Amino acid sequence: MADMANDYDVLVIGGGVVGAAILWELAKYDLRLALLEKRSDVADATSKANSGIAHTGFDSKPGTLESASIVASNPRWDEICNVLEVPLQRCGAIMVALSDDDLHSLEGILAEAHANGVHDVRRLTVDEVRALEPNLNPATCGGLLVPRESFTSSALLTIAYAESAVLNGAEVFLQHSVTALQPVEGGMLVTTPQRTFRARWVINAAGLASDAIAALVGDDSFAITPRKGEFFVLDKSVGPLVRHIILPVPTPISKGILVAPTVEGNLILGPTADDIQDKTDTRTTADGMKRVAEATRKLVPALDPYRTTITQYAGLRAVCSTGHWEVHPSERCPRLIHAAGIRSTGLSGSPEIARRVGEMLAEGGLALRPRPGYQPRRPAIRLIREATPAEAEELCRHDPRYGHLVCRCEQVSEAEIVQAIHAPIPATTLDGIKRRLRPGAGRCQGGFCGPRVLEILARELGRDLSGIAKSGPGAEIVTQRNKAAWTSKPQDN
Repeated sequence: MADMANDYDVLVIGGGVVGAAILWELAKYDLRLALLEKRSDVADATSKANSGIAHTGFDSKPGTLESASIVASNPRWDEICNVLEVPLQRCGAIMVALSDDDLHSLEGILAEAHANGVHDVRRLTVDEVRALEPNLNPATCGGLLVPRESFTSSALLTIAYAESAVLNGAEVFLQHSVTALQPVEGGMLVTTPQRTFRARWVINAAGLASDAIAALVGDDSFAITPRKGEFFVLDKSVGPLVRHIILPVPTPISKGILVAPTVEGNLILGPTADDIQDKTDTRTTADGMKRVAEATRKLVPALDPYRTTITQYAGLRAVCSTGHWEVHPSERCPRLIHAAGIRSTGLSGSPEIARRVGEMLAEGGLALRPRPGYQPRRPAIRLIREATPAEAEELCRHDPRYGHLVCRCEQVSEAEIVQAIHAPIPATTLDGIKRRLRPGAGRCQGGFCGPRVLEILARELGRDLSGIAKSGPGAEIVTQRNKAAWTSKPQDN
């Protein structure tokens, strides 16, 4: 048997935004906590590949757990993002009507918003829409304004949740894939290839794999299938085309293909909503990109995605066979609590999901006493690109590596990269650095900074270049040293 690890009060399976939020919520209490993530980083699956929108819940189905959770979470975002030092912009959203049928649908959506308790949603006349967004389709005939729709970075939020928990005593184990769950007296044994953990309670927040985790205790009450969403990322030069999140009138299976600003200044276009079977298929497709381009140009004709794109990506949302969120103790194993089937609204509902899981644990007998010395603030890395000239001078005086720009597109310094490598949740891959700081996410997509980031990672981690991966084991960038590098001599210039 693998080595037995220390006992924990609660062990969370899954390092996406929901699992990390639960860990963050529970870290407020005097508990022994751990999170297991099978990948090399948190926020490395669904939580890195979505729109980053914090919804109000205006268009959720009234009376559902999803609706209640999103509506309850939205007013908390300003405080949460402040203490976790995560960017948040409350830009608002406009749902655009392009036909009489769309206008008719807006009436039902407005009534639904009010039924959900989102009372600040209001109708816009065509003149009001054009005044707010002059680049919309001239065929626009009205709209809905949703003032509190916001955007953040799902990846940065997930990382911040997890880092805050670690700073308050939680442990995060990366590359730990759960292979077995065994109920025992007073708790459960959780087995990974590296070791076996004992926990009083286990939280199943494994996203696309949450049905597989449930099956480990014989729970087949739900199944998860992936729904693929494909996106364009556009160059920052076209960012000013819109000021709000631009929404189409939704379809029965999706909120539709939207145009949205990002905290970095790019625009994103998407997503598609294609139900597939392969839980690893994150490829973009020509057909998907075509549908995104056509749909978004109907909203904003000035968009030219194929000419202004700097990259594309696809993410998979976890769709539950029951048609709703599964946030409750397993009927087969009461000490296993599911937080599954959250689909695309996991970010939006994550604070309330976490609070509800805490309530379930308390109802199950777990004492939730405040953690002595709890530190709510999680300090973020100071970014040279956001500094004033005086602040930049002070940063460079404190650490001269701030004066060495590694990424020119996104203005990222060596000092920031080194801090990310040694953070509470360390970035040990190129993608991990990109998610936190954006080298490789700009116009040249790592063409300039990639080799430099690789060298810094190798140096700081004490590894050979061949030991540094793009995203995790099996995705190493350098496979072997070139003989020419050993024998060549520097050439005179």
